[in-house]
Amino acid sequence: MSKTLLITLGFLFAAGVLITISVSGGEETEPAPVVREAINLTLLLDLSDRISPAEHPDQWTRDTAMISVIGKYFREKVKSELYLNSADQFRILVAPQPTGNENALSANLDQLDLDLSSVPAVQKKRETDRFFAGFRPSTNSLYQSAVSEPTFAGADIWRFMAFDLTRYFVPSSPTVKVRNILIILTDGYIQFESRFLAGRPADEHFQSWMSAEKVIRDPRLKAQIANGESGLIPVNLKDQKWEVIVAEFRQKNQLNPSERQILEDYWTNWMKSSKVQRFEMIPGEGSIQSASRQVTNFLNKKGDSFAQERQ
Repeated sequence: MSKTLLITLGFLFAAGVLITISVSGGEETEPAPVVREAINLTLLLDLSDRISPAEHPDQWTRDTAMISVIGKYFREKVKSELYLNSADQFRILVAPQPTGNENALSANLDQLDLDLSSVPAVQKKRETDRFFAGFRPSTNSLYQSAVSEPTFAGADIWRFMAFDLTRYFVPSSPTVKVRNILIILTDGYIQFESRFLAGRPADEHFQSWMSAEKVIRDPRLKAQIANGESGLIPVNLKDQKWEVIVAEFRQKNQLNPSERQILEDYWTNWMKSSKVQRFEMIPGEGSIQSASRQVTNFLNKKGDSFAQERQ
């Protein structure tokens, strides 16, 4: 190769490098924002007669053990953000009562609400430690107050889902992707004495309460519930992408194996028609360790479509 050709090629190469440097230097691109994930965790408690020591002596213990597991999961999530970056939220609520007596527990609930998105970075660890220092005592006090209240007549979970849940929804932002998670500790029954049903929403096929005993006696109605042709009035949650767990549900009549399936059909079709993003039911008949693992697995696994996941 001639000396002239080598010089020419070298010149062209150098010119190309200079052009490349000039072009790239003139087009400064901003780095993509770092998107963090936050959880907005709402724990809804059914504190009706399902926690009565006389009728269900183990339920209080099971509930508080489950609450401790959920609290531990939340605290570990905050620690994984080194506290400073956490925008996580955690609250414990009591399902409305037909009598309205859930307001008697508000003093306990004030201690069970933590919103780190509104706490200055340097104070997040201190606030988290303060919250969890009183977490167990406040939870036990909440259950003690509920057991001492003789007029707790049921859990109006339909009313909470229809009118209250959206108040606790937290939208995502360009820098924070929020998972909105609702965990409900309940036996699964949404039904009241007839004196509480007057004026409640209902039509020929759908209503705002559950009639499990009626379904058991009527095979035709049972088929309608299973097919989603009857049941609980849907609540439109499509745009909020809630992830929902119903834990500790259990049939009241252990001699009727179809009652558990009726509960599952009621809830599954209600959640599906309400457009929740993910859903799982966890029974309260096995060990609390197994149930707690299922809750933790659900929280650790993310999904984009409705599914009733079984472990």
